[in-house]
Amino acid sequence: MKTATALVGTWRLVEHVSWDAKGSLSHLFGPHPLGYMIFDQGGHFSVQIMRTPLLAPFASGPEQPTPNEACELLKAYYGAFGTYAVDPAQAVIIFRAEGATRPDLIGKDVRLPYRLADDCLIIGDEKTFRRVWQQF
Repeated sequence: MKTATALVGTWRLVEHVSWDAKGSLSHLFGPHPLGYMIFDQGGHFSVQIMRTPLLAPFASGPEQPTPNEACELLKAYYGAFGTYAVDPAQAVIIFRAEGATRPDLIGKDVRLPYRLADDCLIIGDEKTFRRVWQQF
């Protein structure tokens, strides 16, 4: 397994899928989500994911969503930033979010299995979830 230097750069999301206990496939952010993940040489990451189709503009203006619009926005968008490390022996990336749209992730080590295949970074256990990112 390659080290953290192989992750450095910008990655575009090409697949975001999950499976439930019965094996049913779901696309939390739609079948063609938009997203980027950036890893720098200093051990920092940033990730942004947005559902498609895109949400309609807020009815009351760009900075005044209704409670329902705000709820839909939270379900349609994920963002996080913080630090990362790679454990090549275990084939995991350890993310530690300093900020995220999911408060339960902030300040905790999240260990996610990964592998590199050609120009793709595949994160997930392939049984419950898979996220495929393509480097460009």
